[in-house]
Amino acid sequence: MKHTKSYVIIAAGIALFGLGFFLLKAFTDPYWISHTFPYLCIGVGCGAFGHGLGDLLSKKAREKDPEMAKQLDIELNDERNVQHMNASKAKAFDMMTYVFGALMLVYGLMNASLSILLTFVAAYLFIQFYALYYRFKMDRED
Repeated sequence: MKHTKSYVIIAAGIALFGLGFFLLKAFTDPYWISHTFPYLCIGVGCGAFGHGLGDLLSKKAREKDPEMAKQLDIELNDERNVQHMNASKAKAFDMMTYVFGALMLVYGLMNASLSILLTFVAAYLFIQFYALYYRFKMDRED
């Protein structure tokens, strides 16, 4: 019963993958719901399967070697490692801001579909407002 959540995620991943593959083979009409929906099911199914299996294997490895699990917890919660992880996330966020901006510009210059461009703009603005919200929240706490 300890690993029930992992098994459910694995089963859901397999089911989504199977559903996507079935929809891909069964419906050849490109206007059925969406011609990308089967591919989305396959992708999410593979991701869920991999996540569930990785989590299950990690839990089993921790059960087999409690000393290793204790050492891993110490390393993950080490203040220096947490600081390095946060600094790398900040650098990645800065890089992502410029990459998203460049992609929006390139897609705009290529006369890409408005729906694609608006999706990029919405994702970009969501991330920027999310960062701004947490910046204000952290400033109020200090």
